[in-house]
Amino acid sequence: MTLGPYQKLSRTLLVIMILGLIYVTAVPFGLIVPKRYHAKWERTELVPFYPNPGARLTGFDTVANILLFLPLGFFLHGWRKLRRSPEPVGLSQTLLLAAALSTSIEVVQFFLKDRFSSINDVMFNVVGAALGALAAHYLYEKALARAFRFWQLLTARPGLLLLAALSLCYLFWMLLPLNFTLAPHNILRKWVQWQYSLEYLRSLFDKPYTLDLREYWLLVAVEHLLYGLVIGQVYALCARWYFPPARRDYWLGVGMLFFGLALLTLLQFCVIGGNPDVLTLLSVSGGLAGGLLLMETLTRHHAPHLPLGFNYYTEAALVIPYFLFFLLLVLRPDLPDFRVEIPALATNGAQSSMVADFAQRLLLSVQPEILRQGGSAYLRLFVKLLAASIFLVFVLLYLFPQHVRHTQLRERLYFIGGSVLFGLAAQALRFWLWRANVSLIAVAAITSGVLLAASLANWWRNENILGIKSSEHSRIA
Repeated sequence: MTLGPYQKLSRTLLVIMILGLIYVTAVPFGLIVPKRYHAKWERTELVPFYPNPGARLTGFDTVANILLFLPLGFFLHGWRKLRRSPEPVGLSQTLLLAAALSTSIEVVQFFLKDRFSSINDVMFNVVGAALGALAAHYLYEKALARAFRFWQLLTARPGLLLLAALSLCYLFWMLLPLNFTLAPHNILRKWVQWQYSLEYLRSLFDKPYTLDLREYWLLVAVEHLLYGLVIGQVYALCARWYFPPARRDYWLGVGMLFFGLALLTLLQFCVIGGNPDVLTLLSVSGGLAGGLLLMETLTRHHAPHLPLGFNYYTEAALVIPYFLFFLLLVLRPDLPDFRVEIPALATNGAQSSMVADFAQRLLLSVQPEILRQGGSAYLRLFVKLLAASIFLVFVLLYLFPQHVRHTQLRERLYFIGGSVLFGLAAQALRFWLWRANVSLIAVAAITSGVLLAASLANWWRNENILGIKSSEHSRIA
């Protein structure tokens, strides 16, 4: 085993795991006021296995804490083992590092709303890290080798990487802010919501709003339908490009996509935010099935001279739905993520101009009191706009293959400036049409998506990070 690329992948996986762990344990990010420190200290569990009144030492919480640090122990011990190979690596140092991280998290949780510090959490976290470290002692090198081969497969087949990115964005979209819990009362509450959403389907045409009265149900259904349509189309294209004779594998992949939707619904029962809804599941499932059928029909005839390798209808069918998805997100006047109370803007008793109003609303959108009103909805908005921008720019750059190269500092600055202007123009259009609220978070999401898409396109036109040259089969879906 050549250690260089494996060590890089091992370090990257460990960093992702630590960042994800910090995020999950810090949700919902709200700080308590100093006058509540005394009350919070009284609820802090300092004695092992002795919960304070109102605290939560339960079987579900114990299992959750063990499972939370099990992947960390696996990746941490595996990284240490690979980094010091062939020297022996002791388990005690891994557990000390895991205990230090767990203790740091508990200290931070003391200052956060809806979080409680406990010595029991540290103990069970260390137990989970120990189990993960033991698994890494026997399985890490094999698991890392398989992960490396899988990454090579994705980078050699960018269509699969795009499919994975779209699926991951939809996962975050539906589960953010990723505040997981196995508490029975929460699962029961979500089950009641699920049953009510099923009954609610009978009265959809009598009520314009969704189950939680936040937005119009028809727009929600169209949004998920378009997203599912594109995922189905990208998967069908990947099957045509990379595995044309393997029809059995094709249907196996289709089954995995629909199984993933069912698993996503089950995960929604285990998060605090977000509501499992039959309407969204039916919409994305219908879009997925429609995308598969549509692309299967359009890709029967090959056209090697075209960018996607098939007819023009294939390219239109891939671009138009996601372009509509992007416009729906940017231009909707009722977007719930922007439904926050913005103070009336006036100067010396007279209404300010439209340009000044737009600029002031952008600045107000990142004020702490405004961000608190939006809550986790801003996270979902960022993920949706980021995914829409990446896919839209990615496909357009490939269909119209002007070379995007920004290696010089001046070129990079021009491109970054153009991306920011594109995000501002998208928000300005929405504001001009509806006088609706706007947000710098949306501008940042669109800008990030444009920059990332162009960077990936430039990356694949040259040489990927693993040193595998792009081939004629490495098309961008």
